[in-house]
Amino acid sequence: MEQSLEHNLVLFVIIGTIGMFLLAGAIVVFFFVYQRKLNHQQLNLQRLETEYQQDLLKSSIEAQERERKRIAQDLHDDIGALLSTVKLGFYPIKKSAKENPNQLNLIQSTSNTLEEAISRVRQISKNLLPPTLEKFGLANALENFAAKITVPHTFEVEFVLVGEYERLDFEKELGLYRVVQELMNNIMKHAEASYVVIQLEIEPDQILLSVTDNGKGFDPDVFKKNNKNSGLGLRNIDSRLSLIPAKLHYNREIPKGSQAVIGIPKQNF
Repeated sequence: MEQSLEHNLVLFVIIGTIGMFLLAGAIVVFFFVYQRKLNHQQLNLQRLETEYQQDLLKSSIEAQERERKRIAQDLHDDIGALLSTVKLGFYPIKKSAKENPNQLNLIQSTSNTLEEAISRVRQISKNLLPPTLEKFGLANALENFAAKITVPHTFEVEFVLVGEYERLDFEKELGLYRVVQELMNNIMKHAEASYVVIQLEIEPDQILLSVTDNGKGFDPDVFKKNNKNSGLGLRNIDSRLSLIPAKLHYNREIPKGSQAVIGIPKQNF
């Protein structure tokens, strides 16, 4: 009888122990499954938040480009046309003033100023919406841009194409073009450079777009902190590149000046 009770007690203890292990195992499994679901939900929330931020950023940049396009068209079609009309009105005035040298000189000076104003309006219009970019692509647009801002013997800008360039989506090309514009704007304002190379290099697995100057160089982190307006420009660069997507880094090993290098992986071509 006593042996039977002891046997039952041992059996009960064994069953109870096994039950406790099973319960503990179930709790552990439940914890891991719950934690995995929680992590999955958090990743989904982060992904949705990132997508939402990207959509907001894209909408903001698209709105900027639409406004640039509108202003460019207004400058070209309205202001440019009005100035050209005024210029035409100077021809009969110049003819009637031939006998009065002083008056003719004044009219000629005013006409020259008007011609310069027309030229500047056209140039601003092209800068806001570069026609070469849409028609012929990034490589041609950068070459044209480099030639346009070069000042002989003072500020030389050279464009170099390495490899055979095939066009990207227009939105990506426009984003890269705006980034180069912003980098060049910072160089002209702060670098005290006399020579700049804009290089577009086509590699099998990526595209490299670099802007290198021979100026005094800078630390981008310190620059963002101490130059609020220009720092905003650098943040705008980061925002545009995130939509391509592309990565920007600054080469800190060059002996003089600065070099910004943008990398676009092949899957983003």
